[in-house]
Amino acid sequence: YTNLDLVPTVVNDLLQAEGKWAIKDTWRLAINSTLGVGGLIDIASKWGLPPHSNDLGLTLAKWGDTHSPYLVIPFLGPSTIRDGAGWLFQFALYSPYVYLRNDTLMYSLLGLRYVDLRSQFLDSDQLMAEALDQYTFLRDAYLQHRNYLILGAEEDKGELYIEDNKADAAALKQEAGSDYVDE
Repeated sequence: YTNLDLVPTVVNDLLQAEGKWAIKDTWRLAINSTLGVGGLIDIASKWGLPPHSNDLGLTLAKWGDTHSPYLVIPFLGPSTIRDGAGWLFQFALYSPYVYLRNDTLMYSLLGLRYVDLRSQFLDSDQLMAEALDQYTFLRDAYLQHRNYLILGAEEDKGELYIEDNKADAAALKQEAGSDYVDE
């Protein structure tokens, strides 16, 4: 499934003008699809091509739609309106599942995909059980992770939305009267 997800990742790398990642992800897809027996074995990681993921929600955010309300999509989990719409369009446009003509095969593969996704989160169940408010914990964790993916490794000031970071930084610079702000 990770190998199949490289197809939309490469498209989104190109849409974001990230040529370096587009080339690496294309090579990763080619190597794991051929030498890795259709993606069953991750040969590309051993050759210095690490796993990378990109999606239409990140592309829309990098194009300017940075502030989007949080929501939980039934059976899919945490999201924002931007990320949910991006997932829907991405699934409809370049997901291999929509091109399968056999409904039984398509729904079986999708079901297995979501069982695989759920199994990836089993390690975090105990952490979620210890949270005082699971909804707030999951919301904050999701929004902070997406902001990290959008902004990269910029300094995290704890705000949930990107505009908060930009507005606070601009206000601090204006108050200090210089580009250097000592906290």
